[in-house]
Amino acid sequence: MLRKAPFFSYVVRMVTFFGFLGLSLYMNARNIQIKDIPHIDKLSTNAINTIFQDSEGYIWYGTAEGLCRDDGYNIHTFRSDFKDPDMMPSNVITCLGEDSITHNIWIGTDKGLYILNKQTYTIASADIAELKDINIEGIIVTSDHSIWINVYRRMFRLSPEGEIQKMYPLQCSTGPGEEYVLYEDRKHQLLLSISGKGLHKWNKQKDEFELFFPYTDRISDLIQDREKDYYWLASWQQGIIRLDPLNSVKELQYVPQPLPMNSAGQIAKTALHLVQDDVNNYIWAISWSDLFAYQVTTGGLLKQVDTSTFLPQYNKALKRIIKDRDGNLWVTSLDNHNFIIYFDEDNLHEYNIAPLEKQIKWTPIFENLCKDEKGIFWVFQRRLGLCIYQPEKDKIECYTSSKAVSDSPFLVLSYLLKSKKQGLVWIVPQSSCELYGLSQNNMEIEIERRVNLFSVSKTYDVINYLFEDNDGNLWIAAGNHLFIYQIESEKLELASDNIGVIKGLAQTEDGIIWGIVKNKGLIRIDRERHMTEYSAPYSFLCVAADHNKLWLGTDKGGIMLFDSETGSFEDYNTACGVNGDKISNIIVDRFHHVWITTSREVKEFNPKNGAYRSFYASSKNIGFNRFLPQSVFEDADGQLYFGGIPGILSISPSQRLDNISQPKDILITDIRIMGRSILLDNKRPGKSLKVVDIYPEEQNIEIQFSSLDYQNSSRIRYAYRLSGIDKEWIYLSAGKNSAFYNKLSKGKYVFQVKATDGNGLWSDHVVEISLNRLPAWYESWYAYTVYVLCILAITYYFYRMVRNRIRMRQAIAMGKIERQKIEEINHAKLQFFTNITHELLTPLSIISASVDELKEEIPSSSRLLQVMENNTSRLI
Repeated sequence: MLRKAPFFSYVVRMVTFFGFLGLSLYMNARNIQIKDIPHIDKLSTNAINTIFQDSEGYIWYGTAEGLCRDDGYNIHTFRSDFKDPDMMPSNVITCLGEDSITHNIWIGTDKGLYILNKQTYTIASADIAELKDINIEGIIVTSDHSIWINVYRRMFRLSPEGEIQKMYPLQCSTGPGEEYVLYEDRKHQLLLSISGKGLHKWNKQKDEFELFFPYTDRISDLIQDREKDYYWLASWQQGIIRLDPLNSVKELQYVPQPLPMNSAGQIAKTALHLVQDDVNNYIWAISWSDLFAYQVTTGGLLKQVDTSTFLPQYNKALKRIIKDRDGNLWVTSLDNHNFIIYFDEDNLHEYNIAPLEKQIKWTPIFENLCKDEKGIFWVFQRRLGLCIYQPEKDKIECYTSSKAVSDSPFLVLSYLLKSKKQGLVWIVPQSSCELYGLSQNNMEIEIERRVNLFSVSKTYDVINYLFEDNDGNLWIAAGNHLFIYQIESEKLELASDNIGVIKGLAQTEDGIIWGIVKNKGLIRIDRERHMTEYSAPYSFLCVAADHNKLWLGTDKGGIMLFDSETGSFEDYNTACGVNGDKISNIIVDRFHHVWITTSREVKEFNPKNGAYRSFYASSKNIGFNRFLPQSVFEDADGQLYFGGIPGILSISPSQRLDNISQPKDILITDIRIMGRSILLDNKRPGKSLKVVDIYPEEQNIEIQFSSLDYQNSSRIRYAYRLSGIDKEWIYLSAGKNSAFYNKLSKGKYVFQVKATDGNGLWSDHVVEISLNRLPAWYESWYAYTVYVLCILAITYYFYRMVRNRIRMRQAIAMGKIERQKIEEINHAKLQFFTNITHELLTPLSIISASVDELKEEIPSSSRLLQVMENNTSRLI
């Protein structure tokens, strides 16, 4: 039944409508920046049906081609394909949820309900017959741990274990848009909007939905106001509706507030989804073609916020909007317009200077800049020369437009410096020994001073550096000369004619002037103009003073700290996180933070605690090609300005980096072995991200981790170590989130990782996982048993062989000894007989001779003598 709106309700609606058109002109969004969803190009498709953040902080995308998990650095896709054809029967993800006990992810598809186990990252069917092979339209988990599943004309309530508790048949009027919206408010009251039937409350005692507030509109989303008890409804035809059922004024219970025109000039009617941010309490509504933001007035009406400064002005096929745990808003679409809305605290402001780009027909390039007390920027624009820019009116004028200086040599400048004297700006034309003091009045440039170095020097020295101290002196470096110009008395004097080429000057708290000299190191100039040189093993390019210390940038991209009291240098390369890029400029702000400029980034560093944050030229919220070396300026209020291509970046220094580090919950997001993620390896037994088994043939191991801080992922640094391998913490550069190991020996290891917060402050919280490198078959206990037995057998064999050899050697030795003894006996015998023979031979010879003589003398005894001769011959 249609509800008739009385005249008062009509008046309320008309007032609201004109409030949209009129009051919205005065509302501007501040400190809001838009960034593309990181790594969106890694999705299988940019058409995102649903988006969800789980309790750990992971962002999940449901697309038409699978489920995707985003950890801030990488995207993992779970889908059925040729690698794993049986994961799910359909890759069309329609809705997502997380149970509040096991924290598994419930996946709704157009062909049933599935569950992803967060411990093993395996996907299985929910095994509920009533929910198989049908389109799942919605999933919501309530505070009592119940899981509500919405399908066509039915609602199921499941227990945390996935068992059906009850099925609720639903009826609604036919038409476009959502048929049912289920929502739990702050008081844990479950509300169900049924299109055409009104809002219903769940009666827990009766276990049924009862009509709470009737209406005929088709509602596509429902949220409760963060501060009030009323609700905001996204309707199909009437824009945004404020529902305040308890309001005593009936006409104020149900107040439609139509959407304005979209960025393409078309009238928007349909509000699809709503969210309320935590910073400004804005209501954000997406329609088919645009995103709108509204401020809630004290009267409960909506006042449109101007989003043209940060949202692209064209139609966007938007689909969903959610708020993450850090308060950022994620907006998805059916095309490539997927982005995140951050509520920026960096206090950035960018001057793109559009009038100049239109005037010169090319990209602005500000090589020098400063800002006077009237808020006017003085810049040197290549090809145009000296220009002044008024940001309030977005007006820029070239020096040729000012009659007083139109013929001056200001087309090319080598230096530009804001004087501490009110309204005075120093400029130096290129290759000139003359400098000018200028001022402006109503965008008309006038010459206040002219200082020619030739008046005190006989040589033509080209000015290459200017510095104004706190005593009213302007220091002028030209060639190898150094001049001092007293601003009040307008007196110029030569301080040194052979100091060398000055690259930078600074003044410490004690009034001492310090200079960096090319190829010489540092030079100290006291108040009496006495100069002392300090040699250094470095070549310096820039210098800034902080109390009585100097911060120095080297030509090798390093940062050094010089203590003027001790004369010592300290290396700050690691502490500052510099990577070797050329340091073009250094500034110390009023909070004693050091600002380091390179061509691609500006880094803020806090020496007190080592915290730092980086502003990258190419980042989405800055959008510069690069920063320029001499285009750096700090005004009297401490505001910092950095010139680049194509504009000026303004940053307000703050004490954010002085805060105490907040503990960071770091998660091991993936482990890749041999280049393959274990999350996607369904054939891997017992896979887990807490205890990981590594097989012997698996050599290359990559461990990925994240703090799930999507806004600061490029700033956060990690440090890790592996017990038994790394003796010290391994520190990664900002934006890196992986550790690599190769060919681990068998055994158990503990991997530890810690991180900084978005401001570069290290947290003491350390996350650990266990790695178990399993032994190969040849490293197992039974293999070692076989090895021991083999070794014992081989040892015994060698023992026997050696023993036998020893015995053989002993036997041979004994035989040799015995042979030697026999030979000795034989020799003794031979010697004995030889001696006897020798002793007998002589007498026998005499006897033989005597016998021969007797034969002659006594022939009658010849027979007897013959016997004697024969026996004598036998003996001989």
